[in-house]
Order: sequence, then structure tokens, then C-alpha cells
Amino acid sequence: MTQANRRPALRNELIAEPGQVTLPVRAITAQRPNLSQRVAAFFGGLSRAVFPAVVGALMVAAPAQAQEAREMTRIETRLEVQERFDPARFTEYGLFKMFWERSSTAEEGLTNQGEFELSLAGVAKLKEYALAHDLHGRADPRAEVSPAARSFVKFLLEHPHYGAFIEQNARPELQKAFGLPVDVVQPTVGQTPVKAGDLALTKGVSRHSYTELTGPLVRTLGNMFWAEYTDRRSYFEDPAVDTTEKSRRVLSLYADYVAAIRHHGQLDTTEGALDLLTERLSKTPFWAQLGQQDFNGAGWSAVESIRLGLDPNEFKVSFPNANTNTPVNYFSMDGSLAGPMAKVDLYRAAAGLAPRASAFETKTVLNFMVGEESGHKKVGTFSESRPFATSGANWGVLLFPGDREIANLKPKDGFEFPIDAIDAFGIAFNNSPAMGDRIQVVDSNKTELRVEREIQLGQDGAPVSWSARFFKPDGSEVPPNEVTGLILNNSGRVKGDGRAAANLDMSYWGYCNVNTAQGVYKASYGIPQLDAPIVRVTGGDGQIIEFTKEEAQKILDADIEGLVAMQAYAGFRFGRDPLTVRLDDGSTIVGTIEGYQHEPGRRTTRDHADVITVSATPDHPFPGTIGLTVAPGTTTRIDARLVVAIRELPEGKVEVEYKTSPGSSYNTKGTGTLTQALSFEGLPQEGEQRVYRPSHDRPLYGELAVRLPDGSTKVVPAEHVQSISGETQSDIRPSDFISMVSRMNGVYATDASKGPSISNGARHITSLETVIEHGAHRPSWVNKGALTGVYGPLVRQDGDRMLFRQGVSSSYSTFAVWHQLDAQGRIINEGWLKGEPDFLWGSVAPLDWQRPSVWNPHLPPDLRLKLLVNGVSDLAKLEALAKQLNLPAHWRELRTPE
Repeated sequence: MTQANRRPALRNELIAEPGQVTLPVRAITAQRPNLSQRVAAFFGGLSRAVFPAVVGALMVAAPAQAQEAREMTRIETRLEVQERFDPARFTEYGLFKMFWERSSTAEEGLTNQGEFELSLAGVAKLKEYALAHDLHGRADPRAEVSPAARSFVKFLLEHPHYGAFIEQNARPELQKAFGLPVDVVQPTVGQTPVKAGDLALTKGVSRHSYTELTGPLVRTLGNMFWAEYTDRRSYFEDPAVDTTEKSRRVLSLYADYVAAIRHHGQLDTTEGALDLLTERLSKTPFWAQLGQQDFNGAGWSAVESIRLGLDPNEFKVSFPNANTNTPVNYFSMDGSLAGPMAKVDLYRAAAGLAPRASAFETKTVLNFMVGEESGHKKVGTFSESRPFATSGANWGVLLFPGDREIANLKPKDGFEFPIDAIDAFGIAFNNSPAMGDRIQVVDSNKTELRVEREIQLGQDGAPVSWSARFFKPDGSEVPPNEVTGLILNNSGRVKGDGRAAANLDMSYWGYCNVNTAQGVYKASYGIPQLDAPIVRVTGGDGQIIEFTKEEAQKILDADIEGLVAMQAYAGFRFGRDPLTVRLDDGSTIVGTIEGYQHEPGRRTTRDHADVITVSATPDHPFPGTIGLTVAPGTTTRIDARLVVAIRELPEGKVEVEYKTSPGSSYNTKGTGTLTQALSFEGLPQEGEQRVYRPSHDRPLYGELAVRLPDGSTKVVPAEHVQSISGETQSDIRPSDFISMVSRMNGVYATDASKGPSISNGARHITSLETVIEHGAHRPSWVNKGALTGVYGPLVRQDGDRMLFRQGVSSSYSTFAVWHQLDAQGRIINEGWLKGEPDFLWGSVAPLDWQRPSVWNPHLPPDLRLKLLVNGVSDLAKLEALAKQLNLPAHWRELRTPE
């Protein structure tokens, strides 16, 4: 290669880089105008591949002109090297700031940090900016955009996140404006699921009837399936039929058994039963022929769809009419329905029933603590030190079991004595005198006291209330505030923690489920609002009882949930139950762990329901928590995995910097003394402080503080923990969630709080969006961090693929999940990206107007139907809705004549 030919080649090496395109060179005017301008004009239309040969030819033909061309090339090279596009500095460039950060409105066409998508107007603004500035944002007018700017735009178009903020019709115009051929920009990596056709299954392939299949325990059905398959192998493996037919037959049998398991709704054993059944299916030789295909466009296999209770040929993803914007009555634990229920008592009386509906509304919700019927009145937050005033319950039924006079009287106003009614885990337990539960009263030394009852009489001499006095064995009296009532079971065991100083958090107690059910079921079933000013219904004796529209609507709305024949659930309520900690010496500790959330880890097994076992491994022991005593008697427990740094302070104190939550970019700090020893010896100093920064080479292991049933706390080093078993907040499988949302046409309810409190709410989405990725690429709405699912951290496998799915309401993403599928389309792990609830519920079952009330057991079911039939004035409206509402055939006969 000659010297003349080497320089242009070197020039190409300098400016060429990954992702950069081969495009015409921009003409640059050198200091000497004549030949430079002519050469620049000539070369402006040549590609870089042709450029070296032309320059070499000129140099041979005209040495002086070649020297001038070399000078021009040197200047151009210097300028373009200064403008090299560096993907690592992508967000620093002026073009990016114009595209992303410049404040704008939708009309201006720029994104305004993702509020809008780049439009055609925005494309024009980007090109105008590129013609007036270099890549770094410095003023540099030019005739056409630079190669570096083209590289930037190509990178932008292909970017997995920012590239999504460009309108579809703006993408080709952006490429055209910056001189990018259409085939230069790589297409989107992700794919959307495609139906493989239809799968024709046969119902009732099993030789067992549906009744026979739904009778046994669900955990036995997997083995029953295998026994039937083995016994009828000649049918399922019939050589006279092709492989496709054999596959269809065994999948039909599998579907029969899945239906039998799901017939019972969600049980603790449901998931394990389905796992066993699917494992047995995988041992059959022909299941995969059809079973690994996707016939409904869900993205996973037909076997997964059947397992999840979906129609293998239908997976709904569009719900344009879904909404929960229906009128609702909001109910609280205040007994406010006592008035309307007085009208219900009139209806009961007409049928010869005792008037109990109104009284039920004013009974305390805590009556379960004394074995009585719980109503709808919340007195306040329950306190063990003042159990009578804060519960509204008659504790005399446990103090004097079997005494009917005490049971029928109210406690004397102001009478109190502490009662241990909450266990060490903060849970109030059910008690029943009929089952042998009773109260034993002791003094501060745990000496049992003798209890004497007292009856207060009214002015007419009739009993009006009761109270009690307490005496030691020597006959001396003990004041009520110095005694403790211990609740014993029928074997004499103390049910509580032996103390009476706790409070029951009732701040979240309410009827969010009832309020939510209205929004979900009114929307799902199209239940109309009542519009008749006076709703007249006929009682059993022909008497007409009149309800105002408001009274009738409240009664009907309160029991909307009761009309649903079968509610479906996904996930289990988290109740803060105690965990079982197994140590490396084989011993176990049962209690709650302070500062620790029981979530899937490196080695996770799902035991049943929402119970999982997380085990330590030699490479991944439990990190535990760091105890930081911030004040005398006040210790904060910090998850060791969240600790960023521990700084040594004078007088044995430390400053702990830690993340507010896993994956958070926000840190907080706390100062105090550590509850365990931590050596700073040999650690580097930052300023005047030695700092412990956890790392792979210097891991941080803490301890576990386990609160025991008796209220005490046991602290164990985390490295001695072998496994932890118990309920997890992350139990709901995204596939179960997604399947139910699809079946419920986008209208559903969730408990949005993953903790022990409940926050039910009506939700809806208008579409489900799914992207399939075979490699490491992720959609723009998926974070780039590590993924942890219900079976622990994501570990990619040969031949697997990832499904990323989000639920969208209009244009807002309400939740996002991921599923890892094996080569045969079966889910092997899955997890949440956003919007994870504690549990989901809803229904697609027909309404049942004869189902007993779940709001008030004394509300006659037929009255609800009469309130609807007489509360909707337009009979034609009901006629049109009769099938949808599953009204009984005789509903027209329930109209009360004018």
C-alpha cells in the first residue's frame, strides 16, 4: 500500500466505530479556497469506500493538488475525531438534551422527559438543531448533518428505552432527515405472541365422571391421572392414529383433571396438586406434539393455559369497555345500616321471623373474641388494658361461662380489668365458652384469684348490668386495675403471651371489600342503579313495605358480594404469621423476625399456599439484619443487604448508611451503636473516618432477632441459620394473576397492600401488552436490574425465552410482570416488575339471587331480588338485562302492583 493510500484508510479507522454508519463525507472548506473547495464539492457525493482511490489517483496525477487534498483530509479528520459519537456519553450530547430534556408541550413535538413522543414537528426541530450545532452542543453551522449526529440518531432509534418515545410515523421521517437508509436501523428485537391455530380438545375423556373426579382430595389427582393413563395406555398410545391425535387425547385427559382440581377454587394444596399432575403429564410420550404450542396467543404453551384454567384457544387481551366508574355506597364500621335494616325487620315479621337484622348492625365487630355473633360496629382500637370500653364485647361470658344472666346483661359502665387477648405476634384470637375457653384472673405474682360477680339493679329492681370483684386466697381484695385476665383453652393452656399491655391495630379495619365489590361486580355484570323514588315490596302476608330509593340502594349495594355464586382468588392474604427458623445444629425457633421480609432467595421451595422455605447455601448464607441502637431501649433492625456503608464514629458509635428498600436509589442514615461486634481494623479511611463498605470480598453478615410466642426475643447469628420457612408477601404467581384478569375481561379487584393490612380496590385495564424476548433484550418499560421471581433469582437456561407483559389502562401501565419459559413453553420462573398486589379476586360465575346474604345473615335473599325488580322503574330495561343478571324465570311476578 502506498503512503497516499494509507492515510485515507487510517482516516476511516479513526472515525469508524460500532453502530456508526458508512455515509457520504461532509465537505469541509480548508484555509486555501481554490482546490480545497473544488475537491470538497467533488468528494461530497462519494462514499468513504471510493474516497481513498480517488484521492490516490489525484496524488499520482498532480502532486501539488494531492498535497492540498492531504491537508484538507487532515483538517477534516481532526474535526470529525473531535465529534466522534461515544455511546457511553449518549445523554451528555446536545441532541439528546434537545430530544429529552428541553421543556416543551405536545404541540412542539419534543418528549419533555417522556411526557410526549417525538412527533414530525420534533423531527424538524432536531434536524434544525443538528445543522446549527456540533454533537456537543457548540454553535457550528453546516450544510448537512454530521456523521456523528447520524450515529447518534441511529443509536437513539435502536435504544430499548428512549427509542420507544418516537411516534410510529415519525421514525421513518427521522431516518430520512438524518440520511439514514431504512435498512440501516435494526428492527425491534421483541416479538408479540402468535396463535398457532386451534386446539380441539374433547371433554369427558376420563373414564371417571366429573363427580368422581371432584370427590377425592386434589393432591391425589396427579396419581389418579397416571393410573388412568397407564391402565388405558392402548387408547392414548394407539398406533392406529397419528402423533397429533395421541397428543390431543392425552391433553384432553389432562384438561379433565385440571378442571377437577380447579373446581374447588384456590386451596392451600392447589398449586402442589397442579405441579404433580403436570409432572405426570410430562412423562407421557406424546403430550408435547400439541402441548408445547401456543393456540391462544398467550405466549406460553397450551399446557400452561390449560393448567391456569384458561381456554387453550382464547386469551383475551383487549378490553375497550372495561371500567369501574360505577356509583357505589361507601360503608364503614359504624352500624349506619341499622335504620334501613329496621325496614328489613318489618319484612321478616311479615314472614313470621324474629326482627334481628337491625340489631345485628350495631353489634361489635370484636364479638368473635367472646364467642358471640360479630356485627358491624367498631368501637375503637382495642386495648388489652381497657378491653371492655375498647371492644364493646361482654367479657362476662368468658369470666362466668354458662351464666345466662351475665350473658344477657351489659357490663357496668366504667368497669374494667386488663385481659390478655392478643398473642405475642399482635394477633387477636377467637374464643368460645362453648368450646371450653374461659378467663382465669391472676394478680401480679400470677396467683389465681377468686372472682365474685355483682349485679346492679335498676329503679324497678330489675337487673341492668354486672361487674366483678377479685380476692386473694387469704380473702384480701385486689383492685381491678392490678389484676390480669388470662384466657385459657379447654386444656388449661394460656392462649396469649401472659401480659395485658398490647393494642390491636384496627386503623385499617373497614369494609373496603364491600365497597370494592360494588365497583367490580356492578361493572362486570351491568347491575343497574335503582331509580324509583319509593321502592314498594310485598311481604309474606301481603303487607307492602316501602323503602326509600336510598335505603333500598344501600341494602342492595351492601350485599352485592353476596350475589356472586363463586368468587375466584389468586394469591393469599399476608397475615404476619410466625416463621420457623432452622439452625445448623438442627434446632428450630418459631417467631417473627424483626427487620426481615421472607421473600424468595437463592434456594427456594414453595411448600403450600403462600408458605415457602428459603435455604442458605455455602455461597449465599443468610445476610441477616444489623441491629442499631439509636437510643436506650430503641433498636432499629436494618436488612444487611441494604447497607451501603458503616462509618466509625467516636465513643463506639457508628453511622449506618442504607437503602430505603431493595433496588431503591435513595439512601438514608442512622446513628447509634451496633448490637454486634464489627471490626474496622485495616479498613480504608474516608476523611477522618474508617468505613466498612460491604462488597463481594467483604460481605456483611448480621443476626436475626426472633420474637418468641412468650414475647421475649432471641438473637442468633445469621451465619448459623440453615433455612427459614413461613408465609411470604410475594406469593401470587403472575401467571395466575394475568389469567384471571383476562378471564374477567379486564375488571377485577386487588388488595394493593402486601402487608398485614388490607387495601381492597376496584381495578381495570383496557389491554394486555406482551413482548417475547429470546435473548437478554428487554422492552423499554422493564428495568435493567436483576430479576427475582417466585422461585428465586432469574437463571437463564438453554433454549428458554422471556415473556414481558404489562396491563395498560388507556395509556397508563398499571402492572408489569415477567415469565421465564423453557424450550417447551412451560413456566419455570416468573416475577413482578411493578404493581404486585397481596391477592386478586373477582368472578365470572353467574349471579345467584337465592344465595344467603354475606353482609347480614338476617337479610332474606328474596328481598334483594324484590328491591331490584321494584327499584328499576323501566321494565324493558330489566327485560334486556334479565339473562345477563341471571334473573330467575318468575322475576316479573315480584313486581308490586301500583
